[in-house]
Amino acid sequence: MRQRRVRAPSSTTARQGADYLHVTGDLFAPVMREAVLTEPLEQSLPMPALVPVSRRTLPPLLWLALQLPDLPLIALERLHGSLAQPRAVLSALSAQGVVVAVNAAARTAGVVSGMSIGTAQTQTAVLDLCTRDQVLEAGELDRLAQWARCYTSWISLVPPNTLLLEVQGSLGLFGGAQSLLERVQADASRQGHAVRLAIAPTARAALWLAQGANGSMVLSRARLASVLGRLPVTVTGWPSQVLSDCTRLGITDLADLYRLPRAGLCLRLTPQRLAELDEAYGRYEAPRRRYVVPDRFRGDVDLLFEAENSAALLPYCEQLFVEMERFLRARGAGVARIVLLLRQHLGTSQRVPLGRSRATACAKDWQSLLCERLAREQLHAPVVSISLRSDTPSAIEQGTAALPEIADANSSRAFLTLLDTLIARLGSHRVRSVRLHSQHRPEAAWHAIAPIKGLESARLPAIEITHNPRPVWLLSVPEPLSSDNGVPQYSGPLRLTSELERIESGWWDGQAIARDYYRAVTCKGVRVWVFREHRTREWFLHGIFG
Repeated sequence: MRQRRVRAPSSTTARQGADYLHVTGDLFAPVMREAVLTEPLEQSLPMPALVPVSRRTLPPLLWLALQLPDLPLIALERLHGSLAQPRAVLSALSAQGVVVAVNAAARTAGVVSGMSIGTAQTQTAVLDLCTRDQVLEAGELDRLAQWARCYTSWISLVPPNTLLLEVQGSLGLFGGAQSLLERVQADASRQGHAVRLAIAPTARAALWLAQGANGSMVLSRARLASVLGRLPVTVTGWPSQVLSDCTRLGITDLADLYRLPRAGLCLRLTPQRLAELDEAYGRYEAPRRRYVVPDRFRGDVDLLFEAENSAALLPYCEQLFVEMERFLRARGAGVARIVLLLRQHLGTSQRVPLGRSRATACAKDWQSLLCERLAREQLHAPVVSISLRSDTPSAIEQGTAALPEIADANSSRAFLTLLDTLIARLGSHRVRSVRLHSQHRPEAAWHAIAPIKGLESARLPAIEITHNPRPVWLLSVPEPLSSDNGVPQYSGPLRLTSELERIESGWWDGQAIARDYYRAVTCKGVRVWVFREHRTREWFLHGIFG
């Protein structure tokens, strides 16, 4: 057997080997520069043709970077409350600690981020110093990520203080990039956050623009290089040694850095820094971990003092309800069951369940329900913290306005609100609904059930009642009546106003009855329902009409 050495096409094919495949069905087979065929010359097949592979066009992305410089301060203030006096958050309480965030009073006094502890204390005579809590900051960043779902479903966390939102599909919904930026900034400000924003076609470019050019909007890759080039190298956040090397080389902005030869740049910056530079300019796409929203809401708040009465808990619970509303609104859902855990200083906890007849996301609805419940709830011990746990969210029904001269479309909602209030005030065991059964015996024709189950059963097919009207109020045990010459007496003689209604039923389950029922009127005009037993011929009062 002879061998033949075959050379693959050179020049263009060799240079573009990554863009060509063998037409063999193997999409992962590399283009070979040189192959050895061992089959006989006369039986050898021609070299498979090489065809260009069309690159799949990815949809354009647009990233909004949301940087939160005051996140360490806001996270601590949610736990300890805000102060009117100057406050600074430090990276550490040691001599090497620096200021990472300040409130408005400290900023007015001259304290800024990056100052050392000693320098900050010289700016004002009164300065409250706190150490940053990274656990609280992570929780606050997670809460903001849940809030940001009202703008997009694709969110990525960039610790310690930045969110990335993919907003290409959201521009039309919010009226364009400028309108979206203004709305995000206004919503974040209402939550106490001062933000830095930027929009760019790449995630890394959006992060650097938010750091160095707040409010920038780059909507096309054609403008990306020119806008990024004007940013100082410090926006990269690279280690100080790398930035010092750039300064010694005379590099002041990203344009100077990007123009340098790549081989030498890789040796000086390390491949990781070069990859970040390529990612910012769109030459390389780095994967981003997508934020996954938890299935249920969970919120915690620590009290500034031990609460000994339920009224002191309401402001803290209101804060949790507002956070839960943001969580649910972003999902377009609501909940019908929540549980408040009141943690006490003795290590115990008191459970306060709340329920509604219909799922809702409105914080005011839950707050009003809690006020009714806490009015009859006795605290077992002083409360130091509160936890809120929600049930699994479900879709909520959107209300509609009623047309003129048509019954109010929201009347059922008002009834459910009243029902929820009664349950919270009186207790669920004292509020019941009635469910009918297809039975002739009055005692077995209905039974009391939980009110929410009663509302659900209202959608079942109605039971057709063919007998005479019956009173809503039935006595649990029929009351014996005396008689005078066969006329029943109840505060005087009763006047029968209807023909008899004979009921004989229940022989199959051992609770047989045989009665003649009448509607009657007392001397005072009260309408009652009475019957006469067949066997004993005695009269009984069984119900009273409204």
